[in-house]
Amino acid sequence: MKHFFSLPAFAIVALLSFNSCLGDKGNITISYGTGTILFDSLSNTPYIRLDDTGLCLTGDGVPTLSDSIARAMTNYTIDWDHQSGNAQTTGIFEASLSNLSTWNIDKIIPMPTDFSFIKTDTMQALARPFITYKTPLSPNMLTMNARLFASTSSVKLIQKSAPADAYYTGQSNDTLIISYTAEAVTAKTNDCWYTFELPDYPSNITRIVLLFKGINISGFTPVPNYDELFGGYTYTLSTSFKNEQQ
Repeated sequence: MKHFFSLPAFAIVALLSFNSCLGDKGNITISYGTGTILFDSLSNTPYIRLDDTGLCLTGDGVPTLSDSIARAMTNYTIDWDHQSGNAQTTGIFEASLSNLSTWNIDKIIPMPTDFSFIKTDTMQALARPFITYKTPLSPNMLTMNARLFASTSSVKLIQKSAPADAYYTGQSNDTLIISYTAEAVTAKTNDCWYTFELPDYPSNITRIVLLFKGINISGFTPVPNYDELFGGYTYTLSTSFKNEQQ
């Protein structure tokens, strides 16, 4: 089940890829950001690990996911002078959270044999996607915000060509397709968050190419190359994946 974020995500481009500080009053920090929901079993504490800073926050509203992980977007206020005694030990800090939105992490899928990108629907808008690199607790992930028609819909991330082997021999990039299908075109739209788990790329993969259909693109300019086969524009993300085999 996807959860819709109530703020106008496309009016604030930095919302999706940069967690800018909105205020800093002495020992209080006020900001917002995206992150991964994790669970610390030693302290029995669910928390959000922010993407850009690695800061770990807990507070009212963070769901307990003891056997899985998920994603979140939230406004937060941290009072550094009023932290629990074990905050420094656990590295998890208390925060007041608001406008908390959570969503699942979806799997990337191989190209279906009956898939036709030409027949997929066009998203109303797509805000700049960004990559969160793997940690010991979470995988490589691609996160984005999409404006979709307010009807039952499906958004999938498809790998255009499966690699010949697990090490992507001879490849320097991987092309992924954002597929959108709506049951009906409506006047109303919703802004939806999506996160997809990416492959565990070797070091020779230096780019990810995204192929998608969208009317409005926020925060970036698509590469002006039109894919004649699939009828869509591409946007290239620079990557720096580490080869875990080395």
